[in-house]
Amino acid sequence: MTLKLIQDCNNAQPLLDAQNGELLKLVCHGRHVGYVRGDIAQLLSTDPVSNDFFVVDEGAGSLVMQADGMTADAITARLSAIQTILAEEKKLPKPAGELMAVKEHLPDETLFNIDRNLLFPLGVKSWGVHLVIRRQNGDFLIATRDPQKVKTFPGCYDVPVGGGLPAGTDPWTHVAVEADQEAKLPAELIRPTGEAKVLAYARDVRGPGVAKAYPFETNGGTNWDEVFYWEVTIPNDFNPFANDGEVERFQWMTPDQLLVSLRDNPEQWKTNSGVMLLQSLANDPRFAARFASQDHTDLQALTIADPRPIDQRPEWQAGQTVPFSGQNSDHIHG
Repeated sequence: MTLKLIQDCNNAQPLLDAQNGELLKLVCHGRHVGYVRGDIAQLLSTDPVSNDFFVVDEGAGSLVMQADGMTADAITARLSAIQTILAEEKKLPKPAGELMAVKEHLPDETLFNIDRNLLFPLGVKSWGVHLVIRRQNGDFLIATRDPQKVKTFPGCYDVPVGGGLPAGTDPWTHVAVEADQEAKLPAELIRPTGEAKVLAYARDVRGPGVAKAYPFETNGGTNWDEVFYWEVTIPNDFNPFANDGEVERFQWMTPDQLLVSLRDNPEQWKTNSGVMLLQSLANDPRFAARFASQDHTDLQALTIADPRPIDQRPEWQAGQTVPFSGQNSDHIHG
């Protein structure tokens, strides 16, 4: 049986094939940039505030943004004005004040920017950046999300560094910023032990059954992500510091402890972080045999190639990558 954390991410195809107007493709300048809920599409295409900007194409199953001749800044401003008014009427989530770039593929030119709180209602593809951090002895650094201060997955285990990719930022450059802000990791220790991995998935996050993970502020919808993560090895004697208020504490887990927790207690984990860690363990020759063949297949299906051109991967400049040593790994066994 496929591990539950993998199942929770690996439902993209049924979701994206939804029929009967349940989800419509969000289209801008002919580009497919989101999967928008049917009720939100109905709202945007009929409300006087927005019905001249959003039009439903029933034949194509799309919600089309009427943006011909508009610049990226003009589209961003128009969408912001619509959200502000409809949020005051409690029809859309209130703005979070953080803009995310909207595009079909990460290297593409930005079509427009969108407030973070509209990502789920409009099902817009977004990008995130994370670090999987290990000591030289092989232990994994694990964060516990503060149960009082975070609205998504409160009290759950998480990777120690992560966040959304703001508009106009590079994944590697931004993850280094997050590492300093969230764990007080100095730049000289942020050296990946291999290429970036990219976890790609889409999930339906509507309904009360997922209220713990997706609160009212997100207004439910579609979570369509491509998440970059790198594995980083730090010295055994360095202890990161939980710095940004979202993490209650850090702890170290041996690979054995981690695998047991991910397998037996998936509800204790932030979903995408748990899958990143499962991928890390499944790719380790010492642990690969502990995963069923179907798990390997499903984990591989959630991974896509790094979409950035080779010359746009700053982590590979100036010899920043290092091999994982795995020294002093007496507790690791296969």
